[in-house]
Amino acid sequence: MAWTDLSFPSGSKLTSTKMTEVQSNFAALAAGEPGAPPLDVNSLMWSGVASGAFLNVSSGLQTTGVGSFGAVHVSSGYQTTGVGSFGALDVSSGVVLATAPSTPPANEAFRESIAKAWINFDGTGTIAIRDSFNVASITDDGTGTYTVTWDTDFANANYAAGVAAGVGTSVNVAHINSTAVGSMVIRTIKSTFGLDDSDLVSAVVFGDQ
Repeated sequence: MAWTDLSFPSGSKLTSTKMTEVQSNFAALAAGEPGAPPLDVNSLMWSGVASGAFLNVSSGLQTTGVGSFGAVHVSSGYQTTGVGSFGALDVSSGVVLATAPSTPPANEAFRESIAKAWINFDGTGTIAIRDSFNVASITDDGTGTYTVTWDTDFANANYAAGVAAGVGTSVNVAHINSTAVGSMVIRTIKSTFGLDDSDLVSAVVFGDQ
């Protein structure tokens, strides 16, 4: 099976003929044929794609100024820059977002704009995590005082966090006592201004990692 030169001019359609040529080159690759031609892909345009069509990428997909797809399935990683709308995005490993410019545009996601950690835990009795992200453990440091240890450390201790707490129907106040690259200390105070354990403590954290 011989190699077939492939060329996808800007704006060209991905036709059945082109797909057959691609399939032929897979066969040549499997047979170990020498002399593989370069693949020059400037632009691929899907036209009249039926419902349920998708793009399956097995290792990585990097996009710049991408338009609409019915669905994109990425099994390893996905890096985006100026990406448009997608009907669905199924990522089985992770999404790597671009760094925000000095003046980020509205309604676009960047690595700085996503939560890097969050937690919901019971701070009474034997404290326990209900659910969390990027949290390795929590420690009971005494009445109304808890240390949350991050799974992946932050780049510095200057991250921002929102914390909240409560006990049943009563009102408790939570505040950040201290921050470190690998952990954060939360304290919860009851309405009479004394430290008090809370059965619902939560935190959401944004910052550099």
